[in-house]
Amino acid sequence: MQQYLICAVFFFGSMAIHPFHVSVCEIEFDQKTAALQITQRIFLDDIELGLRKTFGKDFDIMDDQIKQEVEDMLEKYLQEHLVLKVNDQPVDINYLGHEMDREAIWCYLEVQNIKAVQKVEVENTILFEEFDDQANLVHVEFNDNIKSFKLTPEKRIDSVEF
Repeated sequence: MQQYLICAVFFFGSMAIHPFHVSVCEIEFDQKTAALQITQRIFLDDIELGLRKTFGKDFDIMDDQIKQEVEDMLEKYLQEHLVLKVNDQPVDINYLGHEMDREAIWCYLEVQNIKAVQKVEVENTILFEEFDDQANLVHVEFNDNIKSFKLTPEKRIDSVEF
């Protein structure tokens, strides 16, 4: 997982203005808590545009005075655009919060009460309504085994098996 994180940090950190549209979703099984820990990283300007269009509001995502409103919009947006099945069963994703850095937003989510993982199916349609070239990279880690795939507007769902 660390190699993908380093790659993502370099990738996102090296681009002040990005010529294409990409997000990175990392899903890791935590045996101690019996949960899937999910981190979704999205370029700030892209998600701000997506939220503005989705909710019909003009705002500055960095404005601390509307932090809770942004938090609520992010939660609703991610609930609509990120869907998981574990072992062919739909699961509830809990939104935990977000952090912002200069170019991107990190959203933290969790799926609780996961006993074992044989298969993870992900539907990630984040920003597909905004950008024809949007690609959502997904990395799934289970027992130090990482499997990855790319989702696009043409291929919105994929899965991995362990």
